[in-house]
Amino acid sequence: MTNVLMGMLKGTPWYVYGIFAYLMFIGIKSTKSYTVPALMIYILPIAMTIWIVAGLPTYQGSAAMSPYFCVGVVVGMLIGYILLSQRATVNREMRTVTFEGSWVVLPLLMSVFVVKYFFGYMHATNSQFIVNYPWVEFAVSGCIAGIFVGRLLHIFFKFSSQYQSFLARSKDK
Repeated sequence: MTNVLMGMLKGTPWYVYGIFAYLMFIGIKSTKSYTVPALMIYILPIAMTIWIVAGLPTYQGSAAMSPYFCVGVVVGMLIGYILLSQRATVNREMRTVTFEGSWVVLPLLMSVFVVKYFFGYMHATNSQFIVNYPWVEFAVSGCIAGIFVGRLLHIFFKFSSQYQSFLARSKDK
């Protein structure tokens, strides 16, 4: 077992360690309250979704795998929308969003890394698992992409409702 693990680590390209370190940095940083420009809340979900989708291999008959990806996205969106809610406040004048610190982002980013690393390794070693069960990669990748989108939708609808209540109060005055 340790020989397999050491072989995996030795065969890993150097840039993968940089990606791991960067994702760890972002995840640990998000455990404390932080403020970002409002447009920045869209960047992580879009970037992670593109990274996940671009990494999906082209299988012969990959169009047949798209339903698995779509089901994974829907399941992930539900998880992200319901479970990953995070307290945040909006400063409309400054156009910023302040998030309360949370330990949710770190395991989420690490799960993306582990899944991408695992399937990359499986492809590099021509694993029979990937050949026999390509739908697993599509479903898992869709679920992870959906979690990011669901979290973004939760934040968007929360802010949208805050904005609507703000407008309703200003009309009453």
